[in-house]
Amino acid sequence: MRRHLVCTVMLLIFLQNLMTSVNGCDTKSRPSDPSNSCVGKVCVKGKCQDHPCTKCVSANWWCHGYCDM
Repeated sequence: MRRHLVCTVMLLIFLQNLMTSVNGCDTKSRPSDPSNSCVGKVCVKGKCQDHPCTKCVSANWWCHGYCDM
């Protein structure tokens, strides 16, 4: 019984992590900022290529994420 509980908790933690990072892959849910064209662009190798954006959000092994301020 304890083994099943541990597996269930691990699965739930994995799914929660998966669901929170999916927003970076959906281009429609990415934020946009008219004053900064770099916001919402795709990150390259975990980094933003355009200034003044410095933060790569929602990057994971199946999605590059997007740039943010």
